[in-house]
Amino acid sequence: MINLCLKKNTPFMKKNLLPLFFILIVFSFSSCTKIKREYYSLTSINLQMIENITPEDRSIYFHFYTIELYSCLNYLIRYDFSSDNGNLTINLRDVEKNDLCINGQGPATASMNLGKYDNGTYQINLTVAGETNTGALEVSDLGYVLHFQTLNKLNLIADTMFRIPENIFWGYVAYPKEASAGIANQVLDSLESHGASPHNLQHGYYGYFTIKENGEITLLDKSDANFSINFIYKQEDPDDNIKDVIRYFNNHHLNEVYIFVRTSKGLVFNSPMNI
Repeated sequence: MINLCLKKNTPFMKKNLLPLFFILIVFSFSSCTKIKREYYSLTSINLQMIENITPEDRSIYFHFYTIELYSCLNYLIRYDFSSDNGNLTINLRDVEKNDLCINGQGPATASMNLGKYDNGTYQINLTVAGETNTGALEVSDLGYVLHFQTLNKLNLIADTMFRIPENIFWGYVAYPKEASAGIANQVLDSLESHGASPHNLQHGYYGYFTIKENGEITLLDKSDANFSINFIYKQEDPDDNIKDVIRYFNNHHLNEVYIFVRTSKGLVFNSPMNI
């Protein structure tokens, strides 16, 4: 059995991945030994709801990931899935080891696009490694709520997800050193001078971000920089204003701040990663 371990996003992987696939193909034809798939038993899994947003529509995703961490970043959860008028039957079977390992510790994952849901209540039968969880998905104008009678090998990241309101955008300003904090705050001042105003949403989970009771914002998109400021603003048609602000700070403070923005229409704007 061939076991190739490559570091994620290394030049070797980018330049030599295609030849490696040809080598694997040649080897498979020249050997009488078939590659044996390896599977691991599921223990417990997390379920996270995400509202997928595009300029045309919105849909709901179920993202599953194991609590247990594995030695590769690209292990998958094998599953069966069916939907009958929005009523869901999901069977999470086991974890499949990937023959091409991306080095690093991480969970096995599976993501399911459930599509667009009208307001109503839909039944869920979710099995995790033979353990059944019976519940319902309640959909309203405000958001999505999961109700389960019991949780067997299942952990909910949040049982309630609020919908992303229209005409908002959110993100962060990242900076590498504390001395650049003033410039990072200038980004927020510039967004506000272009017509944006802080959006005081109800505390809770919104998929892409969470607002705590004290008003603190945590984002699904996290910065790797030493320092960052998270924000949520409301503004109609903010795209051109966001691009103007990013363009200005790209030209004048390229190595001092990095700006990342998502909008309620599903668009993403960001500056070059140079910090």
